[in-house]
Amino acid sequence: MAWVLQEESDKEIIAEIAKQSDRGAMVIAGSFIETRLINLIYLRLDPDATTDELGKMFKGSGAAATFSAKIDLGKLLQLYPASFAQLLHKVRLMRNDAAHETTPISFETPSVIARCEHWKTILMPVFSDAAAHHFRMISLDGRRRGMVALEEAAHHMESTKSMLDDGTVLPGASAGISVDASTRDIFMFAVQGILQHFHQTQSVVRSFGIVLPPLPGRSERQ
Repeated sequence: MAWVLQEESDKEIIAEIAKQSDRGAMVIAGSFIETRLINLIYLRLDPDATTDELGKMFKGSGAAATFSAKIDLGKLLQLYPASFAQLLHKVRLMRNDAAHETTPISFETPSVIARCEHWKTILMPVFSDAAAHHFRMISLDGRRRGMVALEEAAHHMESTKSMLDDGTVLPGASAGISVDASTRDIFMFAVQGILQHFHQTQSVVRSFGIVLPPLPGRSERQ
């Protein structure tokens, strides 16, 4: 297991997640994902939007103020497929339970075990869907630029750094989960995979300013 380092400052928050109680890990990891999702969404919005305009949308009673609304908005912006959005919602629900549940909750709580045990069979397919979606995003931008983008993405991944749970920093991004992984390990693996997809997508969108065309059949429904 390893955490992709998007920024050097990520080391501190990752170290905090690792040392937290189960409840704390669910809350902080969920909030970390929400922050990264906001950064990704911003890349697809009007670059000239003012702070006040963004605040009306993402703060207070704004339409995208909640984590749930941000997840749905990210899907509408084609940042990830439906299966990935469903995984984000599951992480969101776990964060909410950990933050608001008045009875003890941990990765040993039966409901949490049941939820994360199910993840063993869905995580890799979900991340494969996200990778395919990422490839589609690049290829729709045009064959020539698409090939350049693929080369850029490959180079970017070569320069990516990952951080193990013990604080060791390694080159590249690692993936994989053992069959005997604990419930906490499964949750952390899900969080790591989500952050890795965000990181890859953000890199390509920022580098190439990709704007996707309407999905097939969209015009017929309007």
